[in-house]
Amino acid sequence: MIGRARELARLDEALTRLPAVVAITGEPGIGKSRLLAALRERVAGALVLSGRAAEFEREVPYGPFVDALDAHVATLSDTQLRGLDLAQLGGIFPSLADNATPTLAVERYRAHRALIELLGRLAATRPLVLTLDDMHDADPASIELLLALIRRPPSAQVLVAAALRPPAPDGFRDGELVRIDLGPLDPDEALQLIGSELPTARRDAVLRESGGNPFYIEQLARAGVALPGGVAEAIAGELRALDLPARRLLEGAAVAGDPFEPELAAAAADLADPLEPLDALLAAGLIRATDVPRQFTFRHPLVRRAVYEGAPGGWRLAAHARVARTLASRGAPPTILAHHVEFSAQPGDAQAVALLRAAGDMVRPRTPASAARWYEAALRLVAGAELDPAVGGTRRAILGDLARAEAAAGHLERSRRAVLEALVLVDPASPEYVRLVTECAAVEHWLGRHEDARRRLHAALDQHGDSQALKLELAFDALYGLDLATSAERARAALDGPDRGASASAAALLALVLAADGQRSAAEDAARAATTTLAGLDERTLAAQLQSLWYLAWAETFLDHYDASLEHSRRGLELSRATGQDWLVVPLLLAPVFALEMQGRLTEARETATAAVEAARLAGNPHHLAWALWEYGLTLWYGGDIPGSRVALEESHALADETGRNVLWESEPGWAFATVLAEEGDLVASRATQLRWCGGFDLDLVVPAERSIGWDIFTDTALALGDLDEAERTVERLEAHAPQVGRPLAAVLARRARGALLLARGDASAAAATAREAMEIAAGAGLKLESCRAQLLLGSALAVSDRPAAVRELRAAEEALDAGGAHILRDRARRELRRLGHRVDTARRRDPAGLEGLSAREAEVVALVAAGHSNPAIAAELFLSVKTVETHLRNVFAKLGVASRAEVAAAYARSNG
Repeated sequence: MIGRARELARLDEALTRLPAVVAITGEPGIGKSRLLAALRERVAGALVLSGRAAEFEREVPYGPFVDALDAHVATLSDTQLRGLDLAQLGGIFPSLADNATPTLAVERYRAHRALIELLGRLAATRPLVLTLDDMHDADPASIELLLALIRRPPSAQVLVAAALRPPAPDGFRDGELVRIDLGPLDPDEALQLIGSELPTARRDAVLRESGGNPFYIEQLARAGVALPGGVAEAIAGELRALDLPARRLLEGAAVAGDPFEPELAAAAADLADPLEPLDALLAAGLIRATDVPRQFTFRHPLVRRAVYEGAPGGWRLAAHARVARTLASRGAPPTILAHHVEFSAQPGDAQAVALLRAAGDMVRPRTPASAARWYEAALRLVAGAELDPAVGGTRRAILGDLARAEAAAGHLERSRRAVLEALVLVDPASPEYVRLVTECAAVEHWLGRHEDARRRLHAALDQHGDSQALKLELAFDALYGLDLATSAERARAALDGPDRGASASAAALLALVLAADGQRSAAEDAARAATTTLAGLDERTLAAQLQSLWYLAWAETFLDHYDASLEHSRRGLELSRATGQDWLVVPLLLAPVFALEMQGRLTEARETATAAVEAARLAGNPHHLAWALWEYGLTLWYGGDIPGSRVALEESHALADETGRNVLWESEPGWAFATVLAEEGDLVASRATQLRWCGGFDLDLVVPAERSIGWDIFTDTALALGDLDEAERTVERLEAHAPQVGRPLAAVLARRARGALLLARGDASAAAATAREAMEIAAGAGLKLESCRAQLLLGSALAVSDRPAAVRELRAAEEALDAGGAHILRDRARRELRRLGHRVDTARRRDPAGLEGLSAREAEVVALVAAGHSNPAIAAELFLSVKTVETHLRNVFAKLGVASRAEVAAAYARSNG
């Protein structure tokens, strides 16, 4: 390639550092496609697949990836596909469509993970090079997937190279990305490309007109003269040289799509026989054949654009209508027809409205932004008229579809506008009005417009004073200011009413508020009442009150009832997926994280928090994202990834500053970040950050149920700073607070903190006794992680007088922490062991310990293996990725001393015989 030696060298370098993602950016015609072609020619021995987006078909989900991969995927055997998440891949690739299952829009990260795993599988025996051209024209789902690849490339020999025009999406700044920005050729390089055949005057004119753009150079050189209109006029000159049938076929092809079939282009052009004009177009070099039989493509996307825009406007409308009729006669789905119907349908066309809504419904789970476009197109055709509901639905219904699609796509302001427009069309005295008000208030809270939400809810309540739904929403609204008393009062007011589902939600919310407020006995009563009421609801009623399950799951977390919390969050996710509701997926994913941490299941906690972050990013909800990031950041901290933790918590910290008050957890981004600062050794900054975010030493901005955690962190910081007096004051607060809230976790933290202070003062014997008390309380409450932390303290205390006993305790803690993935605490145990002169085998092989040696999650995986479930089925059942299931199975094989799934099933059968 003339003038691209430096860029080719960067591609060669990327090929030596796989996996890698390359973004090639530049203006139209600058040579992006040629650079991709050069890359494909430089990778002998690799599997090379290529796809491209098309400007006028940018609403088909995952179009460029389907173009690149589907034909190859169709050749894979069942053995080659085994273990992949075919349910998700079936929603992307037509060749696997029989495996597709419904998914939630906010969980489209699962499709991203599935495709990333597929790319890794394709690169198992040789490198994979995937090139994606014209990604500036790609559908929103493809852009999201490309950004996911940048953040988390396959762990295999994979190179993904994407070409696009600037500006690049914001996410292109994330992750490891090789960025190649193509500029114009310099004059000497441009003259080399022009060649010496043109007269000097014409060469100079082409050089001047082209600006060093390679495509423009070739186009102007092809025209033979430097025309005043530049490139557009040069293309127009080529078109004028065609006879009428050839020109009409070319215009029909521009309408039909790129690449195009001659028959469909002929239908668009209203021509009987396309073959003779097709030959004329090939001879003129305006189109070329592709590798697919009976499929042709334009010489360059710019040529197609020029042809399309040069065709008469009225003729284009009729051409789109002819293409739509032809495709419909072939049985094409609404998603393929919608583009042409949008451009050809007349206002009031009920069938067109129904088709556009159907297209939106089909793509919403995979690409809600595209769905929003089809709903908006349907609204334009409705043009304010109420259509027959049996045919096209009403404007209000379409606005509801649009609001949900925009929210799922992360466009919260657009979602709010759609709900507000629907509110204008609804009778203020109707139940539908109440539903729309609560939906609008929720979106306004997510946008940080808390006062707008509050005023809207109060105004509606003035008119609908007996509405349980409004009372519930106002009870939840009070949590944004940590007004627990008002929230409890309003939740109680919503308990009585005709709607049993709303009563169940009110009881669950009351349990959450009382538990957060440290009123343990009353919270236990409310939680039991909510559990009983929920058990009596049918599936349909419960699905309409999904919030009750996450309220209850979080109440149980505050009460340290972790198994119950995990079950209710699992049930909530199950119902969300079964009923297509995605608005609570992030809170339901986050509900188990703390419970898993306390149970010592840090690897599972990190996997769950990762899913929550990915879902929150896709949903565009800043409150949920800030929340998910600090949960995720803490799991990284526990796992020993301090740099990764800092990145996540810094983002959470910044988002929380921007979005203002959050529900119940507004202090956490700050104190979580303070934890990382302490780990990095900046104790003064850590203490100052925590004081600011928690409301001082009294922790006024922390709900009572969690203040023990804050004072425990303050104690550790004071001890690290050597300020024993401050540590004493904080420990006294902890000890006074623990019996008030009656939470086992608070009691454990109070004893551990007191023990740490005793050890710092030199009373090792009392410290050991206190550490044992903490371990006993923790064991009784299922607080495995806190038991290990207390055991670390016990080992340090015993080291003063009984080294062998200290080593035993520290080794036991180290092994438990290592198995659970709490590596930062495990490493503390290892450092203490080394200080005592004990050799730590960091690569120890565990003897087979039987099923009793498995973690809770590993035991669940084993049970499902024994039941004959595949890895994807297990992943779906347990809400994990297939890769995580494979990791659990590897651990199971090691612990059981087996080498196959059959042996796992046999071991399970023996144990349960």
